[in-house]
Amino acid sequence: MDNKSAFDSGEYDRKIKQTLPYYDVFYKEVIELVKTLHHSPVTWLDIGCETGKMGSIAFETVELEKFVFCDASDEMIRIAKERFSRPNAEFSVCDVQNLAYANEFDVIIAIQVNHYLQMHERKLALRKCYEALKENGVFISFENFAPFTDAGKSIYLEKWKRYQMKQGKLGPLSVGISFGLLSYPGSLRGDFDWFCRREKWERQDSPHGQSVS
Repeated sequence: MDNKSAFDSGEYDRKIKQTLPYYDVFYKEVIELVKTLHHSPVTWLDIGCETGKMGSIAFETVELEKFVFCDASDEMIRIAKERFSRPNAEFSVCDVQNLAYANEFDVIIAIQVNHYLQMHERKLALRKCYEALKENGVFISFENFAPFTDAGKSIYLEKWKRYQMKQGKLGPLSVGISFGLLSYPGSLRGDFDWFCRREKWERQDSPHGQSVS
């Protein structure tokens, strides 16, 4: 894998929309908030910019003094560079924890970035973002979070499964069906070497993990 996500960079844009409900809404809401808060050209840092989707929308809808595409993946930045040749576009291969900006940006966004980090790493990342903001700048983040109750978790997971299946993703297969595929005529024949059923797993360092957006 050429980045921290579950998808290779070349197929990222297609796969992420199949996986995350309201993915396009994230970007619409960011633009609406930025246009509400700022009425002059803005300096903008996109952390975990992926292939540059936010930039493609921002350049068409917001007056930009500078837009910095930042991602820890060389391949993501390579794709973003191919998409944008504007003089006010800059590119940085950098982990959010290693940001070296100070008092430079009106807008910093991090869409689906910090859930890859441990708690102490998240705190460092947020501090780096705060240091990079100008006075009265805004930091916008969208993140995964855990519902507060077991019932909420069950409902959330069912909705997520239904969404992904509507997008053409194959739902989880049972053990029996998976084994049947292994035994299908013309396929490899085999048996299970190790099987584990995990009933419940919860992170203890971040019980809710909810972000401000």
